[in-house]
Amino acid sequence: MRKCEVSAVFQSIRIPAGIRSHLRWLIFFSVATNFLALAVPLHILQVYGRVLKSGSLPTLFYLSAIVITMLLVAAVADYSRRRVARRLANKYLMEIHPDIVRGLAYETDKSVRSSRVISDARSVAGFLASRNFIGLFDMPFSMLFLLALYALSFWLGLVATLGLGAMLALAMFNNRSTSNLQNRTEKMESDAFGFATATLRDTDEIRAMGLAEPIRERWKLKLLAAFEANDESSGKAAGFSVAGSFIRQATQVLMVSVGAMLVLSGEMHGGIVFAATFITNRLLTPVSRTIGSWTSITRSFRTHLKLTDLTAVIASDNGRTAIDRPAGRVEVDQVFLAPDAKQPTRFLLTGLSLDLEPGRITVITGGTGSGKSSLARIVAGAASPDSGHVKLDGTTRDDWRAEDWGRAVGYVAQTIKLSPVSVSENITRLNYDFDSERLLKASRAARAHGMISNLPKGYATVLERGEVFLTDRQTMKIALARALYGDPSVLVLDEPDTDLDRSDQKELIEILTSLRDQGVAILVISRRSQMRAVADDVYELKTGTLSRVGGRRKRDKEDRTEADAPAAESAPVRERRHAVSGSANESGGTTGFRPSARSGDLDDIRASIDRIFARHRQVV
Repeated sequence: MRKCEVSAVFQSIRIPAGIRSHLRWLIFFSVATNFLALAVPLHILQVYGRVLKSGSLPTLFYLSAIVITMLLVAAVADYSRRRVARRLANKYLMEIHPDIVRGLAYETDKSVRSSRVISDARSVAGFLASRNFIGLFDMPFSMLFLLALYALSFWLGLVATLGLGAMLALAMFNNRSTSNLQNRTEKMESDAFGFATATLRDTDEIRAMGLAEPIRERWKLKLLAAFEANDESSGKAAGFSVAGSFIRQATQVLMVSVGAMLVLSGEMHGGIVFAATFITNRLLTPVSRTIGSWTSITRSFRTHLKLTDLTAVIASDNGRTAIDRPAGRVEVDQVFLAPDAKQPTRFLLTGLSLDLEPGRITVITGGTGSGKSSLARIVAGAASPDSGHVKLDGTTRDDWRAEDWGRAVGYVAQTIKLSPVSVSENITRLNYDFDSERLLKASRAARAHGMISNLPKGYATVLERGEVFLTDRQTMKIALARALYGDPSVLVLDEPDTDLDRSDQKELIEILTSLRDQGVAILVISRRSQMRAVADDVYELKTGTLSRVGGRRKRDKEDRTEADAPAAESAPVRERRHAVSGSANESGGTTGFRPSARSGDLDDIRASIDRIFARHRQVV
């Protein structure tokens, strides 16, 4: 088979390119091990067929020395392929672990649990280093040993063929009868451990409401169901393994019996019987081992395919062209989002469209559960809509490389999560080789430099849980500095002012207005009036759509309308309007009225005030 054909086979079963050379060496050593395994039966045949007849001790000596040398080489080859298998497993982890971590970062399906996925990768690597995996490379050489038996005797080859056929039929029946059961077992185990992970996430509520016992009982029931399914699956697998072992031993017994009959009939000598027994064992052992480990083999292969599906985003991302820093024009076009995959017709966002422009602050407000955070995640690239698209400078999100998009868009989530590394590594997004000037620029832009400098070790402070306690304000500042690292063109903030007091809110507004003046397109999810007051555009998200409810642009339009209104008013109305004028009390108190220069007495002023109040009541 040519190299290109071997590579095509490797690609068809999604074998990482980094371990293909290890697989080729594994095949090479397996070929050597299996061919050298014929040394023992050849030795038996030569001893019985030549040495015993000639009585030559030198022949026996040289023959034994040659065979022992071949066995030594076979032992070295077997040892080498085990070492190669172990290195292959380690290389597999090195190849797939980084892609798994990156794939999890871009995985929008929340049912995919990172700890489970990483554990699955380790289980696949453990299988690759096991004898069960190595035994798969011995399977193709069964035909070599079968041909050797036919070379010794047709009847011996026929017995081996029947035994091999019975074991292959057993393997097929094993696969058919246990595959669905294995899938059900894996699903139930995943559900049980997923329930435990989800419920034990917040232990404060469990302690406060006494939920430990109900959770324990519920988890116990789920585990019991999973263990029962696993026991049924294991029982079937054990039955097939025992049946395979029985077929192998029965075939060997029949081989000896048929060989004895042929010896008694004078068709061959006794040495052929011993050689045939050894060859039969080498023929059937890989098949028997495969049947016994079929559950592990199929589970590992399915897990590997799931892992490669998860990391497929990396392969598609590597083929994209790098894009320079954008201007920051964001277009959200006809976005639909269904929060529940089981109800695809119930949309949280229905045909929503929105434009973000450089140098403008856009605020989205709305009720709880209206989809504000979902919209922020879609704009930031943290989630994908069910239909519609998001464009940055005319290029859709799918055409951007993940790194380029991350540099262009800064994002602060509603629930901020910092990594257990140093403050500098958090801000520079876990880059080892970061730019100190850009780090300080981002920190100062977020007005976090002074706060960070006061930490125990400044920027080198490691944010380990239990080691350093950060307030909500400090956490927000570090997260904002992280979002601003690299001078993004777009900034998306999901309710950044929820846990801030008035002074912190004022400081945040000053930061955002400064970024607006620098030409950054800013999207803020907020229900605070202070944030809406500085926004260029304010939209309310309701029933899946946006409606404009305020912003500087709208206020400017209203001001122009009021400025043009007196020209259209009639003379009597203008007279009444000029009869009184409202002005703010200079002391900062309530609004008062003072007479105009044309009013001569108090009665006229009171009459004018009464007319104004009457007009106000009519409007209301």
